[in-house]
Amino acid sequence: METPAVVFVVIGVVKPYVLQNIRFALQWSAARDVIVISDHSTIRSLPNGVRLIHISDLVSSQRKAMLVEQLAATGTNVRWRHGYWVSILMRFEAISSLCRQIPESQPVIHVENDVATFFSREVLEPYLASAEDCVYIPPVDNEHACPGVMVATSPGAMRVACDYVVESVANGSERSDMYALGTLMTRGQVKSLPTRGGETSTSTTPQVVFDSVVVGQYLFGSDPRNSQGVSVPGYRYVKGEFDPGHLTNWHVQLGADGVQRIAAIDEGTTVSFASLHVHAKRVIPEVCADDTEWQRVLSWANAETRPELRISILKVLGYKATQFLRSVKHAFRDLDFPQSIDGEKPLHQAHTKSDSK
Repeated sequence: METPAVVFVVIGVVKPYVLQNIRFALQWSAARDVIVISDHSTIRSLPNGVRLIHISDLVSSQRKAMLVEQLAATGTNVRWRHGYWVSILMRFEAISSLCRQIPESQPVIHVENDVATFFSREVLEPYLASAEDCVYIPPVDNEHACPGVMVATSPGAMRVACDYVVESVANGSERSDMYALGTLMTRGQVKSLPTRGGETSTSTTPQVVFDSVVVGQYLFGSDPRNSQGVSVPGYRYVKGEFDPGHLTNWHVQLGADGVQRIAAIDEGTTVSFASLHVHAKRVIPEVCADDTEWQRVLSWANAETRPELRISILKVLGYKATQFLRSVKHAFRDLDFPQSIDGEKPLHQAHTKSDSK
């Protein structure tokens, strides 16, 4: 199996959790061909061995402007959350463009910035050595697939998936990247990475599975941007009928490949998580049974203690400020300003900079 190219896309502020997740990837990739696409020319504290590519070398300003125009034409608020939907399209467009520069024989793995990965050659080989040229992604349910991890047998397969996401979301035929990838999965153009235990696993031979959007949120909490700055562990994202609260006997387990992972019992089957989608946007330590942070997390997951509430003061204040500004804006709209009489300006336009002396 040829060593895969591992791709991250970092747009905007580079947070500590992103750098930590890049370090995780460096470990299992043996520091080979880890690529970060970014809108930064340099990234402070970027680990050694990482190749940095500026996104403008892959996506032209004209192409970006065209995508923004297409999105806006569908009624999408292109400024929402600092251009969230624009950054989604730029991410997939940049990966597709990069794949044109990668040898067709080299597999490609894309890891989302808030996903911690605990892979190994043994974990990846069943997918990358597949005779079928395709992309493997963890499904959420019958309609969604989560691109937290995308394992492609070739750059061509990755390019096909990314191009469909960009075009379908930009023209409004798909509601989001997750819906678009779900469509490709329904068509058989994208295959599923396992997210649940199977009948072949035993308590001594765990099945390695991949987190879509469920387990990381359960252990560490939801994205504080979606919960008014408050992140509470134990969050249950139950789409796809997978309730993480039903998992028991959380523990650290050393795999046959020598990698330590978080494991649990899923309806009688031991599962070991090769990835954790940490929506709480926080740094998590390397998996180790002796680590005090993991001991604390697994203790409450096993109902031995209560989870800790995590509050992002800046996000709480930001949420409150946004609510206040919205209320002021609405109140201002409701005011009944007098209209101009005999050529005079309305009161709310009476004192402007041009009138001052």
